[in-house]
Amino acid sequence: MKILQVISYFYPAWGYGGPGKLVYEIAKSLADKKHQVTVFSTDAFNRERRRKNSDYSFDQGKFRVYFFANLSNFLAYRYKFFLPLLMFFRVLKDLPDFDLIHLHEFFTATVVIVATVARFYRIPYLISPHGTMDSFNLEHRSFFKKIFMKLFGLKIIKNAAGFAAATSQERKSLVKLGISGNKIHLVQNGLDTSEFQNKPSRGSFRKKFHIPDSALILFYLGRIHHLKGLDILVRSFSMIHQKQNIYLVIAGSDDGFLPALKKLVKKEKVDQRVIFPGVISGYLKLQAYRDADLFVYPSPSEGFSIAVLEAAAAGLPLVITTGCKFPEIEKYQAGIIVSSTINGLYQGLNKLIKDKKYLLTAGINARKMVTRYFTITSMTDNLKKIYQQGKINYTHLTPV
Repeated sequence: MKILQVISYFYPAWGYGGPGKLVYEIAKSLADKKHQVTVFSTDAFNRERRRKNSDYSFDQGKFRVYFFANLSNFLAYRYKFFLPLLMFFRVLKDLPDFDLIHLHEFFTATVVIVATVARFYRIPYLISPHGTMDSFNLEHRSFFKKIFMKLFGLKIIKNAAGFAAATSQERKSLVKLGISGNKIHLVQNGLDTSEFQNKPSRGSFRKKFHIPDSALILFYLGRIHHLKGLDILVRSFSMIHQKQNIYLVIAGSDDGFLPALKKLVKKEKVDQRVIFPGVISGYLKLQAYRDADLFVYPSPSEGFSIAVLEAAAAGLPLVITTGCKFPEIEKYQAGIIVSSTINGLYQGLNKLIKDKKYLLTAGINARKMVTRYFTITSMTDNLKKIYQQGKINYTHLTPV
């Protein structure tokens, strides 16, 4: 099958979040299964610059990738307004060659461009919203999204061959938008766990950032954004550190909230115990996972965090909020789920830190959970069936 994957940012553009890495893993896995895979994306890379040729840190021989220049790098990073004008002409030329299109996220110009042309050529497309269509995120920048839905969104939804929901909660959010349950498929995110099989030696990350061997490390990895619950995390940490020899590492790209977060850290008088290493990837990221004792994700609403899966694959016990929509954490005893409040995080973290035996057991269970149920192979096996079903079902649509 000839499959086109479409996303506005692509691995290793860590400044935009986890879906770019996930789409890379999907493309690689599908190519390994002998499908012909192409990726259309933009040159979005980070706040400072656009993507360069030197940023291709992946095997391009397995699948093709095309990057189209955004009208403005500032608008792309600050407002997630991706506008790759030249993509339209390539889409017009190449789309008839594909059997199916998989669109990632929803409120973007890339989705509008490809979905519109796909409808013209009668090419079926599947949409993975990655949390962008849940109730919490619809309230963020709600005016823009209401305009988008009225101008483009409703028609894109109507003409879609199907939707891939990462969680049962995301499925419920799509149904609330009026999407038929028959068009929604549960596709849990997956991970290439081989990256975490060979662990680095312990202590390198601690040494680099001057963290004592005797201290516990509480680790967060993700975008530093005001919607991620990091202010709540810092306030709960300020309560914990008074009783524990513990450090908090907040790693990731600044999405406009870092200055305010650093001010809060100083206000709470924990600036000597909170470390901001910036964007970490590759071997340094593996070292961070190796030296951390506990992974925390405080977001009040999340699609399906790739960082949580990575931390679990690295064998870290997890503390996440109910907004992360990942009940399997407690089902497989890989950690605990708390409310996205100061007291909720404090109680959860404090409970786990004090129970050293469960801390160890939860880390082992977390790794088992991912390797058994959340691999990229199982995800793409599921997608293959949905792609084929979407291709068949799309024949009922009337021509444009």
